[in-house]
Amino acid sequence: MCLMQTMLCSVSHAQSFTARANVPVDPGCNGFWEYLPAGYNTNQKYPLIIAMHGLGEDGSGSLTDLNVVAGTGLPYIIKTGKFPSSHTVNGVTWQFVVIAPQFTTNPTMATMDAVYNYCLQHYSVDVNRVYMTGYSQGGGGTAYYVGYGSSYANKIAAALPIATAVTLDPTFAQTIATANLPMLATDNSGDGWYTSNTIANTTTINSSNPAPNPRAQYYLFNATGHGGWNETYDPTFTFNGLTVYQWMLQFQRNGSAALPVVLSAYTAELSGPFAVTVSWTTSSEINNRSFILEHSNDGVSFYAIDTIAGTNQATGHTYSYTDTHPSAGNNFYRLVQVDFDGKTTYFNILKVAVANTVQNGLRISPNPAGSMLQLQLNHPETGDVQVILSDMQGRTLRSWKFNKSTPVWQQTLQLGSIAAGSYTLQVRGTTILEVQQFVKQ
Repeated sequence: MCLMQTMLCSVSHAQSFTARANVPVDPGCNGFWEYLPAGYNTNQKYPLIIAMHGLGEDGSGSLTDLNVVAGTGLPYIIKTGKFPSSHTVNGVTWQFVVIAPQFTTNPTMATMDAVYNYCLQHYSVDVNRVYMTGYSQGGGGTAYYVGYGSSYANKIAAALPIATAVTLDPTFAQTIATANLPMLATDNSGDGWYTSNTIANTTTINSSNPAPNPRAQYYLFNATGHGGWNETYDPTFTFNGLTVYQWMLQFQRNGSAALPVVLSAYTAELSGPFAVTVSWTTSSEINNRSFILEHSNDGVSFYAIDTIAGTNQATGHTYSYTDTHPSAGNNFYRLVQVDFDGKTTYFNILKVAVANTVQNGLRISPNPAGSMLQLQLNHPETGDVQVILSDMQGRTLRSWKFNKSTPVWQQTLQLGSIAAGSYTLQVRGTTILEVQQFVKQ
């Protein structure tokens, strides 16, 4: 009778949590736990959580070994009936499919990717709402997977590593940042090396250039020892007023959607002895608010030199900007496209070499400025220089003294306490006198 009831439940697609033992997903994974929501229907697409366990739960994928996986973490929350049957975010209600694989050992990239592909092949999954999480070894696997390359980061809508067992290399962190992959990391505050990883990884991701949007975040439970996963997955825990499941559902990948901007041409070239013109043509524009053109002397540290409003024409448009104060030597330019919802897309970096006879001059950016103003001065004189900020009545509001150690010199000024308005900036040296006006927003 029980067997018949179980079979009927399966047919009617009631909520289920099932051990899929001895299923060869990959040589490194031979079984997993499967959670299907009530009413699961293959004609509907569901958000997916891939939940990865810690080192202590490695096993063969047999039913006996899989029971160990169900003893902690998200599988434990589901097994004990604590996992909500639905999750509402911004007025929309969702139900998850959850797959919790068991690995034979610390999983390789190939094994984790095999699990991802298996899920998409065997379940009715919304490919734009795949979320990855894990604790300890699985937290490290989560961070490693999304940092391994952009093709992997762009498969995942949001990542939730817990008590992460890896310290991210800056290259991995940059991949996560460039993909604008939302990440929330949790841990116990007294978890030693793992806590250090949680904080350091978040800091490294946010220190990338460009920084991610949204920025990576972390939360520390006031507890000692290696842990924090049961607390994180418990639906009574909220971060900024949301459960971790609601936090995930805020985000989605739009790989199947039309790109906001498609470029048909994009060049940077000398347009005069002391000028570089950057030109680009779009063949289509959707949801395009603006472009930001950035400049760099080393191809690593970029700053904005202008913001150009998008026409948002469906048939495209041609744009150009002429930089009349390029640096002597190499100049690097990068185009950034900004959606109306704030999402950014970075295009390739272009390089232009300018002869060392480039004219002297001061460049300030951005203009209008926010809390910071970037100066770039081309002048052969080195030594002490004075920078003077004045209002339009000529009254000195602030003065700085710097050492200009190179002919091409850059400096950042903090303007946070300066009121909005128009100002004049002077740079003075023994043979230097450069004056520029700018607007503070």
